[in-house]
Amino acid sequence: MLVNDAALQMFRARDEKDLVGRSIFELIHEDFHGNVRDNLNRMFGDGVETLRFDHVRKRLDGTTFWANNSVTPLNWEGEPGSLVILRDITEQRDANNRLLKAMEVAEIANKSKSEFLANMSHELRTPLNAIIGFSEIMNSEMFGPIGDERYAGYATNIHDSGMHLLHVINDILDLSKVEAGKMAPTIKPVKLEDIVRSSVRFFERTAAREKVRIECSVPENLPMLQGDERMVKQILMNLLSNAVKFTPAGGRIRIKIRRIDDARLRLSVTDTGYGIDRSDIEQVLEPFVQASKHRVAGFSEGTGRGLPLVKSFCEMHDGDFRLMSRQGIGTCAQVTLPIDGPKE
Repeated sequence: MLVNDAALQMFRARDEKDLVGRSIFELIHEDFHGNVRDNLNRMFGDGVETLRFDHVRKRLDGTTFWANNSVTPLNWEGEPGSLVILRDITEQRDANNRLLKAMEVAEIANKSKSEFLANMSHELRTPLNAIIGFSEIMNSEMFGPIGDERYAGYATNIHDSGMHLLHVINDILDLSKVEAGKMAPTIKPVKLEDIVRSSVRFFERTAAREKVRIECSVPENLPMLQGDERMVKQILMNLLSNAVKFTPAGGRIRIKIRRIDDARLRLSVTDTGYGIDRSDIEQVLEPFVQASKHRVAGFSEGTGRGLPLVKSFCEMHDGDFRLMSRQGIGTCAQVTLPIDGPKE
């Protein structure tokens, strides 16, 4: 038996004499004993030219290590023999085990987070529905005049704040479901004109209060879009919410839909707001991340949930989302969706 210096170090032998009398097969696997011919027939009876396997081996000092073994039969001076190559993969296996453990811990943490968000959302929705419902009753004066006009204003503020909080909760829960892979679009015909109309109506009062003008350009005879109506509406609502939020008084928001070819429709929301620094564009597409506040003048509100949801919902429809912005000029968000819906 011939061994190189690396093999001596691997088995912690002083020289070849420490290994004399030992079968190479005994060194690579304790199950192999006896003569070389029997072991070769046992290992290569199926005609395999080279056998590779991982196994725990014992050094001469009694310590163990993981080895990657490669055994190739050959003739040695007219007698059957073998070429054995061993690699110490102990550190590699330890690193893989640490990685698997970290992934397991992360998965457990993510599951706990999802369960917490689901429970929290349920607990918050119940009182919110009461707040929103009673504020609507007060606003409509269902049971008679409310009295002082200031009370009517308070009821409106309560309703708007409740609706805003409800949307925040829904978005957070949606993001959690997306991250967990538990959300998929329900495909059916969607009329984009109706979604644009209802979304603009929802933001009209807020935009008017902020002195921001919303304009729409929707061509006639648009084809029906195959998609998830709630997701498509959420895409537009989130883009409009950001546009209204980031556009100062006197600014303008333009919603435009056009057919760019036989297979795709493009929805764009363009504003004349503060804009986003180019270095922040990739960052704002990550969940719960905002652009640096010092780069967005006069703005501190938000949770960084809207644009990541837009991006995720577009991807679920096999669509494309692009965000273009220049500070001090404004932002253009473009959503391109296949008319016939996602392939899968």
